Amino acid sequence: MQSYDLAILGGGPAAFTAAGIAQERGARTLIIEERQPGGVCPNRGCMPSKRLISEARRYAHARRHAARFGGHDPAPPPMQRLVEEKDDLVRRSRAAHVRSVERSGRIELLSGRGRLVGRGRIAIGSQEIDATRILIATGASPLIPAISGLAETPHLTSEMLGTEEGLSLRALPRSLVFIGGGYIACELGQSLRRLGAEVAIVEIADRLLPDQDARIGAALGEAFEEGEGIALHLRSRVTHVSGDAGEVRVSIEGSEATREITAERLVVTAGVTPNSRDLGLAEAGVDTDEAGFIRVDARMRTTAQGIWAAGDVVGPPMATPVANYRAAIAAGDIFDDPPRPPVAEIAVPRAVFTDPEIGAVGWTAEAARAAGLDVQVGEADLARTARGAVEHKPRGLARLVAEAGTLRLLGAQLCCPRAAEIVQLAAAAVASQWTVANLQQHVYVYPTFTEILRDAAGRVGKD
Repeated sequence: MQSYDLAILGGGPAAFTAAGIAQERGARTLIIEERQPGGVCPNRGCMPSKRLISEARRYAHARRHAARFGGHDPAPPPMQRLVEEKDDLVRRSRAAHVRSVERSGRIELLSGRGRLVGRGRIAIGSQEIDATRILIATGASPLIPAISGLAETPHLTSEMLGTEEGLSLRALPRSLVFIGGGYIACELGQSLRRLGAEVAIVEIADRLLPDQDARIGAALGEAFEEGEGIALHLRSRVTHVSGDAGEVRVSIEGSEATREITAERLVVTAGVTPNSRDLGLAEAGVDTDEAGFIRVDARMRTTAQGIWAAGDVVGPPMATPVANYRAAIAAGDIFDDPPRPPVAEIAVPRAVFTDPEIGAVGWTAEAARAAGLDVQVGEADLARTARGAVEHKPRGLARLVAEAGTLRLLGAQLCCPRAAEIVQLAAAAVASQWTVANLQQHVYVYPTFTEILRDAAGRVGKD
């Protein structure tokens, strides 16, 4: 039986971060990955989706400005070329992960599904290995809701931009319907609409991005309906789906009464579920919550001695940078490093790469008030900034949430160009416990979109 200082179940960003730290400590490490090394982000998520988003945005902007400069309406980029370029990006990223293992000399990568079978022992198929310490970093997978007919109906998920046969989108459909109006549906739906597909989104809440500020979700919905021609079915629940590889039928009921939507392809983007089943957790003494996320303490220790967990399998906030940081906490604890502070969740920035972009950090006004906090809000319109005037008054807004009395910044939400970049300043301000006066007194580059934060700070308590 092979023995290791550290064995890691899962091969995503958390695994590679922990393995890198283990290598620095001279430890022998095994990464066990069932699918592709690197996890969701480089293979089926962040990287391939952002490539498609970028190309679709360039094409949309070229069309929008063609007449202004005396040009002709450009032809859309061929989907086959976009798929090939996206696949090449994925392959190069995957190869880089493999090379990092090969060059390490202390890390091994094993393809297969691992299961805890005893204290310090893992089974991978018929093979067993022994490990002094174990890190569980198996991530999460698309949640498939219990909808009548869904199991029998061909459908795609948030992994549709991967390279695995049968799970990925290889050609541009005539039309698509998304179940769920979260960030994946918004990002991919807008991009595919811009490339020529008809797109409909069904969301049970009263707006897109229901976990974001209400004004932000409504603003994006307006941009989608008025500027993109995306059909939104809000306050609507899917009751049944049917169809085949050529056409799907989606029955919905809600604010529009009962109706049926037809499309060539169905995409299920209804959230994620942790990859914690069939790992032998209960037998090993590793507790999970009601949703299946592994319970950990501030040092990422599970309820079983000698076993740690990190990444999406421990729950929100689910993002690659958070997975990396939590894996570093776990690895530091494993090798007796000085403890790192836990993730300050209120200061973790979030982004949705739509056009306009969404950036957010901390509390929304609705969530803060629901939690019993007394807050004040300030809102600014991007068109009223100097940069907005220069750029022909693009659509955009920013909202700040501050503690009443102290005016300490508790949250920021943006829907505007470059929001994913602007929110970095807001996140640093939240982490540093700035007041709105600090944001107002900060010296900004002029003219920039980021000045919208100063303008929103000046409106706190006045809106």
